[in-house]
Amino acid sequence: ASQLNEEYNKYLKCNGINKAVIGYRKGLDGKSNIHFAKEVFEFIAQQKKAVVLVGDFTNFFDNLDHSYLKEMIKKTQGTVELSADQYKVFRSITKFSFIELKDIENKTGKTRREMSNKEKYFSTDEFQSFKKDNLKINKESYGIPQGSAISAVYSNVYMIDFDRIINGLVTGKGGLYRRYCDDFIIVIPM
Repeated sequence: ASQLNEEYNKYLKCNGINKAVIGYRKGLDGKSNIHFAKEVFEFIAQQKKAVVLVGDFTNFFDNLDHSYLKEMIKKTQGTVELSADQYKVFRSITKFSFIELKDIENKTGKTRREMSNKEKYFSTDEFQSFKKDNLKINKESYGIPQGSAISAVYSNVYMIDFDRIINGLVTGKGGLYRRYCDDFIIVIPM
């Protein structure tokens, strides 16, 4: 994740979209979300009139297309193929395994809230038995888990072309575009 994030940051700088993406990045001169929000509000306040569009991509991580993601990773790295180690990471994150909460609740007869004070839902032996029938593997050609060490970087890499196009359109009108993962704001002066 760290290696890809460095390559991603270099790519953004070389392609003029470094300021557009503010989520899950290092090297932004110590700025936090508060600084970026202030920047946006100040930009809006400077306009006599402006159109402000705020959006959120629904089920963003659940719908990332694996083939497109792989192409964007290669584009970021400037390679024709992923290295062996990058491919293993890519494969593990796209073919992730999971257990549905409803299956745990059905097995235990309790809701997550009722089990919230438990250290573990199952003993090790119980879990080994439980997962045989309940462990699922993502067999779809889309979706990555949210919250893994590399998911945030992958989500940013996935959006490179979108960011480049939208930022170009918006800044071409004297506006401002910022994206934080699956949330974005566009401000265009009237």
